[in-house]
Amino acid sequence: MPTLNQIIDNSQTDWDGFPDSLNGERFLGFGSDGLSSDPKDGYLTELVMPQKSLVDIKASKLEEMLDACEAQIRAGFISNALGDDHLYDTAKDSDQLNLIAAGLGGIDIPFTCTKLSDGVKAQRLHTAVQITQVYTAASAEKVRLLGVMDSLRTAISTAVSVVDVEAITWTG
Repeated sequence: MPTLNQIIDNSQTDWDGFPDSLNGERFLGFGSDGLSSDPKDGYLTELVMPQKSLVDIKASKLEEMLDACEAQIRAGFISNALGDDHLYDTAKDSDQLNLIAAGLGGIDIPFTCTKLSDGVKAQRLHTAVQITQVYTAASAEKVRLLGVMDSLRTAISTAVSVVDVEAITWTG
């Protein structure tokens, strides 16, 4: 186990109050009262992580929920504009931008999607009406997921205990 002397360079006055052991090396431990060393042998005997504040826990939970929302948005969405269910990619920003452009273009266009019944991913011709349906489905799904995120953000901000915050899960 490295000593604190090996990890950081402290002056002698920084060590006042900490016992020496093992040829003058100092081993710093964390006790329930903060920084302390074991008076018997100076080795780390207990590691108690400082308690996070409710504000910190809320911030971590919010980040977790934002990541989950982003992941679900980028996981794609299903549309039956071609008659059968097809999965449309939204993993990259370019996937989303291409769909917006196609949806607003008002023309027939080949667009890549995966037919769920056989798993084949290919460019398939979409009429202007069909690509508009796909674009509308994508927009509705993204708005739905952002609405879920907004509800979770409110739940996190109004939670009054760690238990309340920890009970919040992604429900998208």
